[in-house]
Amino acid sequence: MKSTGMAAIGVAVFAAGCGTVKGNLTPATAIDPTEGIVVSRTSCGSGIYKTEWYPAGVRSKGYFGAINFAFVLGCNNGLLAYAVPEGTYFMGKVVGMTYLDYPESDTWSFTVKAGQLNYVGDFVVPTTRDSGPILVAPTRVYERSAEARQELKAKYPWLAERFEFVMALAQRSSKDAPTQPAATP
Repeated sequence: MKSTGMAAIGVAVFAAGCGTVKGNLTPATAIDPTEGIVVSRTSCGSGIYKTEWYPAGVRSKGYFGAINFAFVLGCNNGLLAYAVPEGTYFMGKVVGMTYLDYPESDTWSFTVKAGQLNYVGDFVVPTTRDSGPILVAPTRVYERSAEARQELKAKYPWLAERFEFVMALAQRSSKDAPTQPAATP
C-alpha cells in the first residue's frame, strides 16, 4: 500500500510540471485559440541543458518549485516553438550538472499573446569551469528576429503561414540589470 501511494505521488508530481504546453509542433497539432506560440533559441555553455519557464506568480524555487514549470527551452537545439496558454512567463531555473533558481522579481520574463508567433529572443546561458564546479554567468537575451523568421519559415512553414510573427522580447525585471535585450554581438 505504501509503494502504491508513493507511485501515485510521483505520477502527480511529474504531471504537474507538464501542464498544457505543446512542443514538437506538427501541421496536425491543434492550436487552441487561447494559446500563443513561443518562438526562441537557447544556447548554453558546458553542463547546462535547459531553462525552465514558469507562469507569473508561481513558485519556482527549490525541489518542490520545480514541479510548477510550464515549459522548458532546451539548450543548443536551434529554433524551438511551443504552443502555450496566453500569459506572462519567467525564467525560474537554469538546469544541468548544476542548477540555479531565479526569483520572479530578478529574472527574464515575457508575455505571450494568443493566436500569434511570439518571438521572445535568443537566450545565451554562458558557463565557465576551472577545476571546480560549473559557474553560470548571467543569462543574456539577444534580438535576432530576422534569423528567427528565416529559420521559422524553414522549420515550421505551416506556423509562419498561419500566424502573425510579433516581437515579445523578454525583459529583465531586476532594477540592477539591463531591462532591454542586448544588441546582437
